[in-house]
Formats: sequence, structure tokens, C-alpha cells
Amino acid sequence: MLKFIHKAVCMITLTFLSNALIANTIVPFELISGLIIIEAEINGELGSYILDSGSNGILINSSSSKSDVSYQTLSGIVEGSETKISSLKLGDFESNELLGFSTDLTSLELYLEKNLAGILGCAIFNPSSFEFNFMEKRLIISDKKIDSRRIDGMSSINYKVVDDLPIGEVFIGGVKRSFIIDTGASSHFMDLDLILELGEQSVKTGVTKNILTASGESNISDEYIITNSGDDPSQNSFKAYSKDFTALSKELGQNIHGLISLSKLSDKVIYFDVLNKKVYY
Repeated sequence: MLKFIHKAVCMITLTFLSNALIANTIVPFELISGLIIIEAEINGELGSYILDSGSNGILINSSSSKSDVSYQTLSGIVEGSETKISSLKLGDFESNELLGFSTDLTSLELYLEKNLAGILGCAIFNPSSFEFNFMEKRLIISDKKIDSRRIDGMSSINYKVVDDLPIGEVFIGGVKRSFIIDTGASSHFMDLDLILELGEQSVKTGVTKNILTASGESNISDEYIITNSGDDPSQNSFKAYSKDFTALSKELGQNIHGLISLSKLSDKVIYFDVLNKKVYY
């Protein structure tokens, strides 16, 4: 839903002069419409931010921002301006002298019925692991590797990082497919061409969803039940909404077949092993 890729029409270079992650940074979060919302302090002001594993930067909500820079997103170009961030604080984490991007997120605020200060990309923390506890609504950002006892017996997805996007390989229709693993999406999404290719393995439910992008654009997407014979993002049968990933595939230089929503992968605990490039659920 809210994918921000660092390749922009006017390239935005993100600078991190000082990062301090102290052992475990524990952060409570809200889950609103499948999106993870955390409290962070930027330039001394506390606000609510969407946490997005598909972003490498910081997006600041500003209705007065100029339109002198374009930023490529999953659903098109977002207009806004570069902005300097003197400090970012989140729990025990602190980073200084950052470069962010300002744009108007009013439409997204109306959709979520919540005031938003912006969007934070997971890549800015540069951790060893994340623990998303959906039962306790708690996030742990850690510079330590994951205790093997915690992930024993859990399912996992291997992923690689392309332009700061975690892209996992899962079997759909007996073939390995590339899916973005995303904390900033409210649902699973699948490329319409793949849905049609699956034939009887995909069934249109008749349900539609209004998908709102960070640029304020609204798109209607159809819901499908996907029946899978092999390993899949969560189970043998799951719901996904149709989406055209052609532009994103071209941007990344590889075929992208869909997007896995972390909040729809499990309602319990998910571990993001950044060191070994694995997601456990």
C-alpha cells in the first residue's frame, strides 16, 4: 500500500551521520487497518508514524510542502520536497542529521481516521532483528541475533534486499515467485497476470477494496481466494487483492509477483532476521 523506493525522478540521497541502537529498543504499536503505527519523536515533536519495511527513508506529513522533488512509489509518483531532520528518537534509538521527504498525507489520515506525522522506513534502524508481537502490540528492534529457541518450529521465508526492499521467494502454483515483504500494507496483493495464470487456483470473491496510496490516489482492487499446492505466504489458502506490479518490476529490474502484508501473515509473533535474511512466522 505504501511503498517508497529510493530511486526517485530526482534522486534522494539519505544520510545517516549517527545511529545508536542500544541492545533492545521496545516500542508499543497500534494496528489500524493492518498498518503498524508507532510513536516517534522527530525534531523534538512526538507524532504517529506508519512503520514501513518497504521504505528506506522518512516521509514527513506536511500540507504546505513544495513540489520540487518526485518520489517513486508502488502506485506512481509522489510529489513533495526534501527536508532536513536534525534528530529522530524512538525508544532507545536515536539518529541525527537525516534527510527526509515532505508530502501531504491528508487523504491517508482521513482513511485511517488518525493524525499522522509521517512514515518511517525500517531500513533507517539498521538492526540485526525485529520482533513483531501482534498479541501484545509490541515491537522489539534489536542489535542482537534472534534466540534459536524462539524460532524453533516456525515457518520461514528467505528474502533478499533489492533497493532496500525485502523480497521473499515463495511457491505459488508450483513455481517460485518474488513477493515484497511489507509492514506498510494492509493486505496481501498479487499481480493480476499471475492471478489469471493460476486459473482454477484463484477464485474471485466479488469483494472489492478501496486502496489508498500515499499520493492520495484511490484504486479499486478485486479480492481473490488463492489455493496453493506448495509453500505460500501463510497457508494453503489465502486472500489477495489484484494489483499491477509492472512499473515496480521495471523499476527494480526483476519480476515482482506480489506483496506480502506482515500483519496478515500471522496474528501472533513474527521475527525479521535481518542478519540471515529470513522472516519467521
